[in-house]
Amino acid sequence: MKKKITQTLLPIIMGLSVITQFACSDDNKSGSNYNGPLKLTTFYPDSGYLSSKIIIEGENLGTDASKLSVYFNKKKGYISQAAGNILMVYAPKLPGDTCIISVVKGNDSLTFDNKFRYISRFTVENVCGKTGSRYNIGGDLASTTIEGWRLKVGCCDPEGNYYSCYSWFGHNGGLALISEKKNLSKKIISELVNDVMYHKVTEKLYAVSTQKNVIYEIDPSNDWKVKRRYLKPQDPPDKQVDYNSTSCIAYCTVDGYFYGRTATKQLFRFKLEDMVENIKSLDPLLYSHLTHQKYIRIK
Repeated sequence: MKKKITQTLLPIIMGLSVITQFACSDDNKSGSNYNGPLKLTTFYPDSGYLSSKIIIEGENLGTDASKLSVYFNKKKGYISQAAGNILMVYAPKLPGDTCIISVVKGNDSLTFDNKFRYISRFTVENVCGKTGSRYNIGGDLASTTIEGWRLKVGCCDPEGNYYSCYSWFGHNGGLALISEKKNLSKKIISELVNDVMYHKVTEKLYAVSTQKNVIYEIDPSNDWKVKRRYLKPQDPPDKQVDYNSTSCIAYCTVDGYFYGRTATKQLFRFKLEDMVENIKSLDPLLYSHLTHQKYIRIK
C-alpha cells in the first residue's frame, strides 16, 4: 500500500516542483540577460520514452528557445519552455538506448557526464493532436492539433514524412504535412484534397481533388512546392469521364499508368506525359471544353 502511495505521489510532487521552478524563474527574468558562460548542472528524470518531459537545469540557458538546441545523441529534442536557468524538453523518437544529452547555445556546446536511458515502447503512440483541442496545423508537433477536423487518407515518403488529406465534413480542408524528423506540421494545399500518393520514380507526390481536371504535383525536395497540373485530353477519345471530382489515385509500376476513380465510380488512367503545367497551352477548343464543360476525354 505504501509503495502504491509513493508511486502515485512522486509524479505529482515532481510536477509541482517543476511548476514552482519555472514560476520562480519567470519572476526573475526581468533584468537578466543570461549572456554569461553556459553551464549545465543536472537533468531529470534519467530515463524516459518518446515525448517524455525532461528538465534540464544550469546557468545562462536563456529564455529564447529558438536559440537553443538539445540533443539526445544525434536526435534533436523539442524545447517547450526556456526560463533562464531551466529548460523543459520533450525526448525525441528512438535516439538510442543510452543517450548523451548535449545543449547547444550559439557557439557554446556542453554535454552531461551522466547518461539518459531511452525506453522503447512498441505500442500505438500519439504523434500529434490532443483531445478537446482546436484545429491548428502549422508549427511544431506539440502545438499541432486536429480535433474536429476529419483526417482522411494519407501516404508516407521515404523520409518518413506523413501526408494527410483533411476536411470539415466535405467542406473546408486541404493537405497537411506531418514530419516527426523536422518536428513540424505544415499546410501544403489549402483546398479540398481527396487522395494523395508518393511516386518513387519522380520522387514527388500527386494529389487529386474536387477541382475539375486538376492534379497537384508536390516536390518534397523543394520545400514541398505545389504545382497545378492538368490532364491533356486524348484525341480520338476512348472514353468519356465525368472528372468533376476524383476520389482516389494510385500508380501501377507494371504498365506505367496512374489510375483514378471518380465520384461517379468511373475508373480512368493516364501517364505522366498526359499532364501539362499550363492549361492554356492546350488547343483553344480543348481549353474551352475543359473549363466550361463537365466532361473531359482521356485515355
